[in-house]
Amino acid sequence: MATTHTDFLSAKQVARLLNISRQAVQLRIHSGSLQAQKVGEYWAIPRPEVERILGKEAVDRFLDNGKGDA
Repeated sequence: MATTHTDFLSAKQVARLLNISRQAVQLRIHSGSLQAQKVGEYWAIPRPEVERILGKEAVDRFLDNGKGDA
């Protein structure tokens, strides 16, 4: 199965979704409460991880409305 841009969200996108700062997202990653992978200098948060916190419908709406543009 091919990986698409919506398989992962950026720290900026997750910050928007959770209504917190990017730094707060990074703190959650470093504390282990949010799973993520480092890709170069950026963090990639798996979509299922964000769906675990907010629910699939909330993530779908966010991405479908164009708010997910990094």
